[in-house]
Amino acid sequence: EPDPAAAASSQPPSMAQPEEQAGLTEQQRSRMRAYKNAGLSSEEMRRRRDEVGAQLRRQRHDEQVFKRRSLLPQPPAGEAAEATAADASDAASRMEECGGASDAGAVQGGARPGSPLPSADGLALLVGRLAEPSWEARLEATRRLRHLLCRVSDPPVDELLQAGALPWLIAGLSESGHPALQFESAWAITNVASGQSRHSLAVAEAPGALAALVALLDSWERQPAQLTEQAAWALANIAGDSAATRDAVLAAGTIEPLARAVRHASGDGLVRVGAWCLANLCRCGNGRHAGMAAPQLAALQPCLPLLARLAFYSEPDILSDVCWALAYVSDGDNDRVQAVIDTGVCRRLVALIQHPQQLVARPALRAVGNLVTGDDIQTQVLLNCQLLPALSSLLSADGPDWARKDACWVASNVAAGNRSQIQAVLDCSLAGPVLEALRYAEFGTRKEAAWFVANAASGGSPEQVNYLVSCGCLQPLCDLLNLPDARIVEVALTALEAVLRSGASLAAAAGSGRNPFVHLVEECSGLERLEYLQSHENERLYRRSHLLIDRYFSASADDEALDEERGDADEQPLQLTTGSGGGISGGDGSGGLAVPAAFEFQEPPASAAGFHF
Repeated sequence: EPDPAAAASSQPPSMAQPEEQAGLTEQQRSRMRAYKNAGLSSEEMRRRRDEVGAQLRRQRHDEQVFKRRSLLPQPPAGEAAEATAADASDAASRMEECGGASDAGAVQGGARPGSPLPSADGLALLVGRLAEPSWEARLEATRRLRHLLCRVSDPPVDELLQAGALPWLIAGLSESGHPALQFESAWAITNVASGQSRHSLAVAEAPGALAALVALLDSWERQPAQLTEQAAWALANIAGDSAATRDAVLAAGTIEPLARAVRHASGDGLVRVGAWCLANLCRCGNGRHAGMAAPQLAALQPCLPLLARLAFYSEPDILSDVCWALAYVSDGDNDRVQAVIDTGVCRRLVALIQHPQQLVARPALRAVGNLVTGDDIQTQVLLNCQLLPALSSLLSADGPDWARKDACWVASNVAAGNRSQIQAVLDCSLAGPVLEALRYAEFGTRKEAAWFVANAASGGSPEQVNYLVSCGCLQPLCDLLNLPDARIVEVALTALEAVLRSGASLAAAAGSGRNPFVHLVEECSGLERLEYLQSHENERLYRRSHLLIDRYFSASADDEALDEERGDADEQPLQLTTGSGGGISGGDGSGGLAVPAAFEFQEPPASAAGFHF
């Protein structure tokens, strides 16, 4: 029979009145308090939300770290038996190739997620066994430590470091006569370095650790490939943590032996890990590493030919790391750009921006975008590789937001080139989709599209700017003036200023005296928004908007344009000659205005802003 109390407790607590609750048993009250958030104070609910949020953040972090920890993943429930057998076979083959005996514990790291950790005394005893004279005993102790470090959750990294395990693991790397012990030691160090920053730094600063790992890379001819791969994995974990650890790995002389080992690798495993290690060694200022200074170009030069070669692999993971490495190297001055161009990889990078997987296409596009920030000659190299047609396919409104945004960014960098390069962009019909993105895309894409217009209008000819205006660039630019983001408003002001300046040049060339773009900006509510910006709290926006109004929309600007029109009209029918009395007469010789003999015709004064058309 169903429990009546349980049935009553299944109702929402809001349906029970206080007088009804008074007659409930303590068990019923407890069940009601457990129903969703009933009976919880706001502080308690906030505390629980914070705990859940922290747990989710840890889970995401652990998942990210898990990808680079040297352990075997837990198989899905439905595939557990088959996957476990396959993983056991793989783990056994890896260790047997290094000369070690396989064991069932190695399959899942030897420590299941729920298994208890040894006590502090137990860990100390285990670490003490690393000093045994028998290498077999040391191997068994190292393997057990590695099992503990392979735990999926909460590996005892701090406890093992405090117990003094790291120096013994480093010593195990130099046991050249026992590759199985070297392999287990490298595996354990890999997982130590995959933890928190303090763990990676502890390995980087440990005496002899980096030198021993680099020595394993340099011994690739005399040892199993899996041992070389594990050493590269450990170095990649260390280098990927911070600028300090990255520079320490570089200073240890990692690049050249790593490049040699990868170049002669017989399988994709070492190539995959080597490409990832190179990406971490080249890493600068991205994601959680924002603000990280780039490593010296001279330190990275030896790996550039290898990166260019690896760019022709087909495996997406390898291509992704290679493209990120090239993007990091090319992020900087023109010397860094030229170093990548000299490898001959540009045409391959242009092809990879159309890769079907974002994992590859995005870093390839980032690398290409960095390359076109160079000088005009460097930019032309990319254009000669058919960059613009490739960009056109990424600017489709049906494509993903990241592709449109990054493609607009690359197009804006090309538009910052010379006029022939700007014309190439226009001839490739990129202006239309970029302006479409300027109107309707998400905020980040609109910002990059605004930079495209600003760069093209600033460096383009008046005729090229007139083409952009005919494509409808003014309305979306004026719409940007209403946005709260001061940075994009300033970009829009830069673009509008360049457009109006080109309009003044067209007016001067035509002799009309009237800027053809002024009234178009007014029709787009641009003047109204410029006036509103004069009360903006940002001093820079206030000054720039005030200057634009004063230069192109004020009464004095209209008077100057009108004077120019009148002057042009008067110059044609009226021939001015100097009369005998020192005056000016009309063409028929009749007396005219008398002026002093010393009168000289002068050029009109330059405008206050210093523009000369």
